[in-house]
Amino acid sequence: MEQTVKFNPDEIVLTLSVMSDIHINGSWGIVQSEQKFKNALHFANKVASNKIDAFLFTGDFTDAMNSKANVGGAELSPEEFERKKAEQNRIEFEILRRCFSEAIDKDAEIIYCLGNHDSSNCNNTERFITEFASRDEVGDNKNFERMYRTDTDLESLHKGMRHCVLGGYHFLCVDMNSDSDMTISFLKKNLDEIVAAEPDKYVFILHHCKTPDMNYASNMWGTNYELHDLLKNYPQAILFAGHKHCPLHNERGIMQREYTSVEASCVSYIKVDCVKQPENVTHSMGYTCSQGLLVELDKSGNMRITRLDYAKHVTIKEPWVLSHPKSDNSHLLDYTDERRTMFAPPQFDENFGLQVSPTESGTFIAFSQARHDDMPYRYEVKITDHNGNDEFFYLSSLFCYYPSLDDMPQGVWANIDYDYSKIYTLSVTPQDVWYNSGKTVTYYF
Repeated sequence: MEQTVKFNPDEIVLTLSVMSDIHINGSWGIVQSEQKFKNALHFANKVASNKIDAFLFTGDFTDAMNSKANVGGAELSPEEFERKKAEQNRIEFEILRRCFSEAIDKDAEIIYCLGNHDSSNCNNTERFITEFASRDEVGDNKNFERMYRTDTDLESLHKGMRHCVLGGYHFLCVDMNSDSDMTISFLKKNLDEIVAAEPDKYVFILHHCKTPDMNYASNMWGTNYELHDLLKNYPQAILFAGHKHCPLHNERGIMQREYTSVEASCVSYIKVDCVKQPENVTHSMGYTCSQGLLVELDKSGNMRITRLDYAKHVTIKEPWVLSHPKSDNSHLLDYTDERRTMFAPPQFDENFGLQVSPTESGTFIAFSQARHDDMPYRYEVKITDHNGNDEFFYLSSLFCYYPSLDDMPQGVWANIDYDYSKIYTLSVTPQDVWYNSGKTVTYYF
């Protein structure tokens, strides 16, 4: 994609790591989640051409601080549940502090907001401040010398809102599920003051959840409509959010309308389209994934966002490059909805092969991957029975497990939970990330 601006790698003035959804003590367990987090931190440091100035986290450090289900043991008594939860929380913080100490330079800042697994209505905001600000594992922080030294508003910090200043840039952070009226008022007041003083600089907004109609999966549970309505008035705003564990291979991971919104992805695991509706169910391969961002700003205020695959230790596709904010809002024109027409829809080759056969539990389907100039995203499979009834399935192209189009497997296959004997026709339609559809191939039984 031809950019309207060229980022200058020789004049980098600020380097940021952006991560989300660490989920310490989560699905992978204690040891594995700690290893994943450390691996992500080390790879971010390795890839950065300059020393990282700040590590930004957009929520869900933990898995069970605010989630009863993730403590486990549905049959536990209330007393035993609280004991087990407290022990799990203790371990989660212990691991987080250890990772910070071992993998983040003591001069680097740590700026974060909390997610739905961390806190609700600020019930754990103070706990995080206490744990992060006063433990020897990350230095003597009784005066906030480690975690909160860039905060300009300590009163708001204790209410789940942060205003940090680093390298001349402002960072506004809002915990998920905190009071909406209070946080919107906090953001508006600060945004008005910041953009009035420096209208040609980005203002970083950290929130766990996305805003509606922006990135992929941004209209699902947790969507923040009030934040969206506010940010539409500030073209300098750039929002980083996670929550839905989306892969960074998807070009809808960045979207520009009245402001810019960027997918922060997930350190713990990735969700992709799988065999059955609804979309975005977790594929077993997703637990082998770990992704995040490296954000760099040059002397002119232009930004380069590099997508990182922490698990494979590679970068993902080409960086996203953004011009510094301009009075005519032309900096918001590079990553819009118009990208949906950049490429022709994915198409199957003429020698496309489709294999369908019965299994003990349903139907096995296999076919060759479609061709596309970006990456084929998924395949819509429509099965029609002898009575004319339709059922739809979605098969991922597995695009998010491979660094580039050339690395993707040549074939797609899956076992579908559908009785083979009832199939009259089976159709397969390739789609890109914008749901543009290529030519459908139909198999007649």
